Amino acid sequence: MLRTLLAARLLGPGPLGAWTAIQLVIDNGGLLLLGTQQGLDQIVPSRIGAGDAAGERRVKRAALFNIAALTILYALCCLVWISVGRSRVRDAWGFAGVGVALACVVATNLSNYQTSIQRSHGDMATVGNWMLIQGAIGGLLGLALIPVMGIWGLLGGWAVGCASALAYTTLRSRRHAPALRGGRARAA
Repeated sequence: MLRTLLAARLLGPGPLGAWTAIQLVIDNGGLLLLGTQQGLDQIVPSRIGAGDAAGERRVKRAALFNIAALTILYALCCLVWISVGRSRVRDAWGFAGVGVALACVVATNLSNYQTSIQRSHGDMATVGNWMLIQGAIGGLLGLALIPVMGIWGLLGGWAVGCASALAYTTLRSRRHAPALRGGRARAA
């Protein structure tokens, strides 16, 4: 909220509207996962409690597949959407800006996969720290870059925040959710 208020003051209404539009692309990217996140939050703890390591691995792999497939589908739909006819988002950001926003969606969805698994294993610190890293870096760096880069500074800061938070969750979840690097998730 503070980032938006400060950005409104620094940017003015037109550029803030462009930022709000690209933020909607980013925010909506996490809404189309068809309950996968909620499923992870419910099924993984029960598999852990039952000592069903094989079932736990299957659930994690299926969830990662769903998240990856639905995120790719969302990205393709967004690219088609801005390619057809007149698009204010394309006018303001071009394909490069939309591509950066979609990279933020990918990083956020993968991070949410990892933090869900970490939460199932009792690691609440990773969840809180993801929010802190993403928000602090994304918000503060974005605001700091506005005088130099305008709305691109906000998007650049947000992208760096998303990438930093994903790097953190990937490091923290390597034992329980290392599927992002091709390994097998080990049950605790």
